[in-house]
Amino acid sequence: MFGLHDIIKFLWSFFLIFPVVILIHLLGHITFAAIFGAKGIRMRLGSGKRLFSFWKIDIHQFYFWTGDCEFEYVTFDNRLSKTIILLGGSTFNLLSMLLLNLLIWFDLF
Repeated sequence: MFGLHDIIKFLWSFFLIFPVVILIHLLGHITFAAIFGAKGIRMRLGSGKRLFSFWKIDIHQFYFWTGDCEFEYVTFDNRLSKTIILLGGSTFNLLSMLLLNLLIWFDLF
């Protein structure tokens, strides 16, 4: 049923692939927030004690678990802009999924 190779695949997915998916998702929110004029943008990957920071990204002890982004205010602050910012994460996940499937379809990956 499940073997040792499945555990290795699970660990690979959990500690490497899942954080990449979270990062893509957060980049979607941040991109659309920046388009609508957000200031003070920061991103946090993980939870627990902060390990290190670079640029505007904080990496925490449990980097594979969760993530969030924050910003002070949005220049164009209305219901449409907030909706687009919230949908930005799912949009980036969908686009990355489609791009990866296209690369597989054309035998480029």
